[in-house]
Amino acid sequence: MRIPMLVACMGIGIASTAAAKEPTEDKIVCKRQAEADTGSHFSSPKKVCMKKSEWKEMEDSADRTMQTIRDHGGMNPNGLPPTTGGPG
Repeated sequence: MRIPMLVACMGIGIASTAAAKEPTEDKIVCKRQAEADTGSHFSSPKKVCMKKSEWKEMEDSADRTMQTIRDHGGMNPNGLPPTTGGPG
């Protein structure tokens, strides 16, 4: 009788603790990112760790930059660079 009650109480405590921390906690997330091409055949991705909110801000910034490029003629609607007539 004691063990099931103890397990149930532990489960409730863990669930309430996780629910309480999740909205206020900005977890650290690590991602592997390739460095600039240096010509080496032995490139290895670099591990970058930032808060989840910082990753989100970087992604939002990249999205805004790409949208600005598309809006101002840097790319045509299908995502390719503009064509310039070519040899004539």
